[in-house]
Amino acid sequence: MLLAAYDAHLERQRRRRDQLGAIVNAFNSVGVEPLLLKGSRYLLLDTGSWCEARDMRDLDILCRRDEAAKAAKALERIGYRSGEISFPTDHHLPLMWLEQAPSAVEVHTEALSFEAREILPTETVWQHAARRTNEYGAFLALPDPWQLLVGLLHHQVSDRGYPRRVLALKALWEFASI
Repeated sequence: MLLAAYDAHLERQRRRRDQLGAIVNAFNSVGVEPLLLKGSRYLLLDTGSWCEARDMRDLDILCRRDEAAKAAKALERIGYRSGEISFPTDHHLPLMWLEQAPSAVEVHTEALSFEAREILPTETVWQHAARRTNEYGAFLALPDPWQLLVGLLHHQVSDRGYPRRVLALKALWEFASI
């Protein structure tokens, strides 16, 4: 039963990889090279066998603020629809969904929420990103130390883990694995 669950997870990851690849391709078709944030990075970069086990709720993709509307339109052209924002956000557009796709998509205009940007501004994140290409297209990704910093700040500051005295296991696992 456990092996069947893991096989189902791997199939979902394969579908997410294809989904993210189609998104990168759609963005590239309108001149946008996105920066893959958090778990999205692990879908398109071969960074170790542990990455196949990392799950995610949605695909986090950073676009420059002046390219976000163009990126959202590119997603709409391939069938994505947006929903209403059900909570305040200052760092991404409303979630977008594609029927039958394994994950929703968050087009970020900021790498982190307001509180965490005081520690790590989005422009610094862009400055440390490196351009990558593969069969899906061109995108940007952070080197391991910066990826870890963004992940830890997301979990402990943006998601308020530190003040709630919660240690985010996913961020800790990534930190130990890279």
